[in-house]
Amino acid sequence: SGKHTDGDNGVIALIAEQNKELIEKYDKLLKHLADLNLNSYDDLDKHDQQKIVSLAEKTEAMSGMTDVNSIGLFGLTAVGKSTMINSLLGKQMAEVGLSETTIEFSGYNGTNCVFYDVPGRNAIDFISC
Repeated sequence: SGKHTDGDNGVIALIAEQNKELIEKYDKLLKHLADLNLNSYDDLDKHDQQKIVSLAEKTEAMSGMTDVNSIGLFGLTAVGKSTMINSLLGKQMAEVGLSETTIEFSGYNGTNCVFYDVPGRNAIDFISC
C-alpha cells in the first residue's frame, strides 16, 4: 500500500544507525567530489590521471637500486591489486581482504623489481592527494 508502519520506521532507524559511519563517509566523499567539481566519470578519470602523474613525479630512485624496476599497481578499491602482487611474488606478502585493505603505499621486493601496492582510487585520501 506504500504506507510505512511504526515497525517499518523502527527498522529504517536501526539500519540508519548501524550504517551511520558509512553514511558519514559517503556524505564526506560527495561533498569532497562537489568541492573538486567532479561531476562525471570523465571528470574523475581526468583528475585521477593528473594525480597519478603527480605521484609518479614525486617518486625518486632508491639509493643502491638503480638496476631495479619499480612497478606500481593502481586501480579501484578491492579489485585484487594486493592479490596480484602476491601472485607475482609467489608468496603472501601484501595483506588482502574483501574490502578496502591497502590504506598506504607499500613496497614489496621481487627479483630485480619492487612492486608498490597503492590504495584504491575511490579512497577519499587518494582523490584528495
